[in-house]
Amino acid sequence: MMIIILMFSISLREHRCEVGCERDCVVGPWSAWGVCTPTDCTASPPPATPGFQRRRREIVVTPSSGGAECPPLEEQSECHEAQCHQWVLGPWSSCEMDNLAHSCGPGHQARNATCLDSAGVPAPTEECRVELGPAPRERECHVPCAFDCVVGSWSAWSPCTRPCASQLQVGYTQRNTSVVAPPGPGGLSCPAPDELTQVETCRVEPCGGAAWVAGDWRPCTLPARASCGPGRQTRPLLCRDHLNNTLPAYRCGGLTRPSLERACEVSCGTACTVTSWSEWSPCLSPDPCPMDGVLVSSVQRRWRRVLVAPSDGGSPCPPLDEERGCAHAPVTCSAHHWRAGPWSRCALADDVECGLGFRVRRVECLDAVGNVVEATHCLLGDKMVPESSAECEVSCTTPCVTSMWTPWTSCPVHPPCGHFSSRSRELLDESADNPLCQSLTLEEKEACPCHSFYTRHSGSWSSCLVGAGGEDDSKGTGSAGVSPLLGADSGWCGVGRRHRALLCNRDDGVLAHPSACGHDGIESEPCMVECPSDCRVGAWGGWSACNASCGAGTQTRRREVVQPSLWGGRPCPEIREVRACWGECSSSWVPGGWTECQLGPKQDCGSGTQTRSVRCMRESATGLEVEVSPEECDATAQLPRQQACRVSCPGECVVSSWSSWSQCPQGCPGRSHRSRSRDVVRRPVGNVATCPQLVEEEPCLRGVSCWLYSWHVGNWTSCVPLGHSSCGEGVRNRPVTCIRSGDMAVPERFCPRDTRPTPQETWCYVDCPIDCEVTPWTPWDDSKCSCGENSGEMIRHRYLSVNPSESGRPCPANLQESRPCPAIPCYTWERGPWSQCKLEASGRSGKRKSLDPRTVGLMLMFSFLPPPPPSYLPLPRAFQGGECGHGYVERNVSCVGPGGQTVAPQLCLALVHVGGHTWPYLARALDLNTKDGCYVPCEGDCELTEWTSWSHCHRDCYRGHQGGTQTRSRAVLTEGTPQRVDSRTSCPGPLWETRPCLAGPCLNFTWEIRNGTVECVRGDGLVVTGGCEGTPRPCLPECSVPGSVCSGLGACVCQSGLRPRYSEKQRFRLTACVPVLNLTFPLPLPLSEAKYLPEDINVWMFAMVGVGSAFVVFVAISMYLLCQSPREQTSTPVTLRRQKTLRHRPVMLGQPLLMFMR
Repeated sequence: MMIIILMFSISLREHRCEVGCERDCVVGPWSAWGVCTPTDCTASPPPATPGFQRRRREIVVTPSSGGAECPPLEEQSECHEAQCHQWVLGPWSSCEMDNLAHSCGPGHQARNATCLDSAGVPAPTEECRVELGPAPRERECHVPCAFDCVVGSWSAWSPCTRPCASQLQVGYTQRNTSVVAPPGPGGLSCPAPDELTQVETCRVEPCGGAAWVAGDWRPCTLPARASCGPGRQTRPLLCRDHLNNTLPAYRCGGLTRPSLERACEVSCGTACTVTSWSEWSPCLSPDPCPMDGVLVSSVQRRWRRVLVAPSDGGSPCPPLDEERGCAHAPVTCSAHHWRAGPWSRCALADDVECGLGFRVRRVECLDAVGNVVEATHCLLGDKMVPESSAECEVSCTTPCVTSMWTPWTSCPVHPPCGHFSSRSRELLDESADNPLCQSLTLEEKEACPCHSFYTRHSGSWSSCLVGAGGEDDSKGTGSAGVSPLLGADSGWCGVGRRHRALLCNRDDGVLAHPSACGHDGIESEPCMVECPSDCRVGAWGGWSACNASCGAGTQTRRREVVQPSLWGGRPCPEIREVRACWGECSSSWVPGGWTECQLGPKQDCGSGTQTRSVRCMRESATGLEVEVSPEECDATAQLPRQQACRVSCPGECVVSSWSSWSQCPQGCPGRSHRSRSRDVVRRPVGNVATCPQLVEEEPCLRGVSCWLYSWHVGNWTSCVPLGHSSCGEGVRNRPVTCIRSGDMAVPERFCPRDTRPTPQETWCYVDCPIDCEVTPWTPWDDSKCSCGENSGEMIRHRYLSVNPSESGRPCPANLQESRPCPAIPCYTWERGPWSQCKLEASGRSGKRKSLDPRTVGLMLMFSFLPPPPPSYLPLPRAFQGGECGHGYVERNVSCVGPGGQTVAPQLCLALVHVGGHTWPYLARALDLNTKDGCYVPCEGDCELTEWTSWSHCHRDCYRGHQGGTQTRSRAVLTEGTPQRVDSRTSCPGPLWETRPCLAGPCLNFTWEIRNGTVECVRGDGLVVTGGCEGTPRPCLPECSVPGSVCSGLGACVCQSGLRPRYSEKQRFRLTACVPVLNLTFPLPLPLSEAKYLPEDINVWMFAMVGVGSAFVVFVAISMYLLCQSPREQTSTPVTLRRQKTLRHRPVMLGQPLLMFMR
């Protein structure tokens, strides 16, 4: 029994997806330390205990799930000068003389003082006075007189030597001054040299404080008797300093505690997730009953696939396939078989004494227990009916009866010398014991033709074939799914074989079967296809320093190529990345104090020179100012390192140092100026007019003292992935910088804020390598193979399953491969002509006609069949000689090779797909019958035309039919006339005949997405037009519009309750699905309850219904008027030919077919 199962292919679609990278917490810089505050400012007076000061920082990037948590955001430190209030002091006023009549001499200065509490809010002055004492609001001062010593202004404080203070070390800063006028007679003397330098502590803030530091989360704790599900999770909390030393908890008192408990869940495992069920496969018609089994009703099957496999003890997968019986009931079959009885004696005709006769035997159908049953039970099986009659021969010279000669045995296809073909016969009845018959020849032999053979090459070598079917399997093996990326089984690379055709020729040049030369027609040898070698790069180096100290700059990093891409491997990614950075414009020229004015030898006053150090300094991340390259500072603003100076002599006028130049007007308008000034520090003896110039002006020069400022947008930086990923989503930007004329980056305060461009930052994507994936090779398609020397090539294909990304491994160049077909000689069926219709012996009327069918049935002893029509029976030659009636025709059918020799039929059958079929079926399907019924009409009988040619092969693939049927017909020429009593008035046989036929395998049709298009693909991989109708067509691209779904026609449509909007530029492209506007009115209650009406009806719907109804009424009235027009009644006599009921006539196989089974 042959069971046919139709498998439905499920089209797999693959899409790119993105898995978000873990995002770590990023925090900003620490704020400045707050005021040292006592622990309790409500007490009066505040307690004399150490105070505390705090600082904070903000979260810049919030961490994602799985990313690193944020460090402490708040710190506090002990301090020893705690105060709840503070004096805020203003600047000192100018020195006012104690004696207003004097212009020099002693005086006093004053300043304002404001009281603030610990929160920085103004407080009553009394609170600061009570806690801190009175504010220093006044001090003494002195205005130099003409002969007093004059000291210059203090230099700027030098950078602090430490960024912060520890318990053992503090930073310091210093400044200096110098004597600019020595004292004269009676004048005040100059201060001591050590008083010309001042040193103070700086950066007294602590380097770090105490903070709450949370530990790692402990394992999830579940409720009692629970093994999975929700639970609680805790973690420890410690107070630590910035060096990670553990501190007492009170040191972190007042700080916000992080959470120490949170909900958690222990996974109960990933449950298995499967697809929905496929459609049920169609029911198949039951196959014929087996001879030794039970007929099982056909079943329907459906399948589903695993989407997510179970893990960690999750729910297992449910059954992935189901079966159910079809509607027709199962039929139990009995083990019926044929039993043939002994042969009868050789019988001759009544008026014949020797010559050809026939013998018969009983053929019965038995059930499993040996009871004789109706023959139809055995006819349902696949066993051929045993012959019930056979020809025999009675010798006219000896009393011997023999069987007919068997057909000559087949010679080997290409035999060496020494082989023979033979035929035999046997003695029948009593002849076997008759001595006179022992001399009869019962076996004949004749020598088979013998030849020598040689092999020669044909064609060139094929390409190197790797993968299933690439070596020795000419049919290949296919498997569902996508091939692995590398390896011999993928068909990409590795050890394979290449092939070329071999011809086997006979010594006379005739093509012979390859087996005669000891090979299969193909020569192969191993070969190698290099496997793709992907490019490999090293780790990224560190980012370089920002190339800009002010404004936008860039940082770069690099990585080295460790191994280049070879043989189609992944290309090398970018080995250089650039990202934007911003200089804080914190670099500036920091001058040191001027040295004393160096005068000439033996001079106490007069002109000289003095020097100072000028360094380019920048504040580091720790807050400490460090010296950097002079290129980071503005060269045009560089301070002088040397200047002319003057030590005024006693009594001379002394002036202060010049102030800074005033700012030039914006845009440098014409005739604009800038100025600077200085003041008289000591009045001269005599006229003040002897003092030097106190105000100085100069014109504003563009590019020197006057500048134009504008915003500049830089180039796009490289796309830098987020987190620690090497690909995926990233950020790139185009920084905005304030540029001074001359392309000098300056702080942004110089450019107008209202015209500042928005910094252009955008998301970008660094391609993650997605390698090309292809389907497995299809089985070798040998449909283009032919017999003969030019045997052609068989082809196999593979298709793109996943298109590669830009950085992925590219697709192989060859998606189609070919290999030579074996050179097999052409073997053909040679069908001889049909003989003349052989009729039976004469009847009682004196004219030779066929015997009565019932008499023939008794003579042939067809006990297993009801009396059949005469044309069903192949009658023996003993009844030849009739002039009309039923008979049979014969012909020879043999398989012939290229040299004209007869060969075994299997060589001809090898050229067609005959697997699974019985020989009786093949004999009819391939037109190999050697006997057929015939009929010669008698006088007055029905006459028929010749049979037409057989039609093409019809079959129903949907019902699982592998074989089909062909039909032919004939027509009635003359119907019989009843001239005699025994003449026939009805036609003797059917007008239609059918026979089985063979066709190729049934192919299914499915929609597939290939190379970015939706195509209908036949089961053999061929892209066709038509055939996929009735199956849902996938949408390409996918329906990404919210609220849309894919229809069965391959178009995106809106779900129920939504109205589509289509693109104005691209027709029928869905752009949005919007809710239907409720510009409707409700239906009356009886109508609103109808299931076939919508809940609301639009006004336009009523309009269209009205117009349609009017049109229908118009058409109806028009048709009625047309039908009422007068017309002439006519009647035409019709002659009908009565057609008789026809039956199909099965064609039985005659004895000569046995030659193919031996």
